[in-house]
Amino acid sequence: TAVSNALAIAAVTAVLNNLLDNALIDNANATLSDPVIVKTLAPDRVKAGQVLGRATVSSVPHPWRWLRDNREMGVRFLGEFVTGQSVGQFVVLGVGAIAGLGTLGAVRAAQMFFGPINTIHAGIFLALVPEGAQVRDEPHRLRRLMVAASGLLVAVAAVWTVVGLALPSRWGTELFGQSWAGAADLLGPLGLGMMAGSVATGGYAGLRALGAARASLRARL
Repeated sequence: TAVSNALAIAAVTAVLNNLLDNALIDNANATLSDPVIVKTLAPDRVKAGQVLGRATVSSVPHPWRWLRDNREMGVRFLGEFVTGQSVGQFVVLGVGAIAGLGTLGAVRAAQMFFGPINTIHAGIFLALVPEGAQVRDEPHRLRRLMVAASGLLVAVAAVWTVVGLALPSRWGTELFGQSWAGAADLLGPLGLGMMAGSVATGGYAGLRALGAARASLRARL
C-alpha cells in the first residue's frame, strides 16, 4: 500500500507541475512571478498531520465552557451592572413621582446634555480594561494608566460643564425645548457629579482589569 500511495502522489505531482507549466492554473488576484515548487510528504507524515489537525480543532475553547469556568466572576459583574442601572431608573421614577413631570423633564434634558460625556466614559472604560489586564502584573504601570485616564475624563467633564453653563439660553431651548429653562440650573450640580464619577472610573476599570469581581461589586454598592 505504501508503494501505491507513493505512486499516486507522484502522479498527482506530475499533473500539477504540467498544469502550472502550461499556465492553466492562474491566480486572479496576483501574478506568479516566482517558480512554483510542489513538495510531497510521505504517507505516514500525512497521517500524522491529519491527527495533529484533528487534535487542534478539538481543543478549540467552547463558549459555554468558558462561561461555566468564569461564572463566579460573571455573576458578580452582572450584579454590578444591574445594580447601577436599577439605581438610575429608580431615581428617575422617584423624581417624577415626587417633583412632577416638569422637573423630571428638566433632569432628563440635563442628563441628555451630558450624554456625549457618558459615551466617552463608556469608550474609555472598554479600552482601559483590556489595556490594564496586559499590565496587571506591573502595579506601577497599572496605577499610572488608571490615574491618567481618570484625569483625562475629569478634564473633559469640566470643559463640557463650562460649555453648558456658557451656552446661550436660545441655543439650549432650540436643542432641548422648554425643558432647558430648568435644565440650565442643574448643569452645575450634574457637572460636579460627572467629575466625581470620572475620578472613580479609573478605579473601577483597574478592578476589572485585575479580575477583582468581589471588590468591584462592593465598590459599586
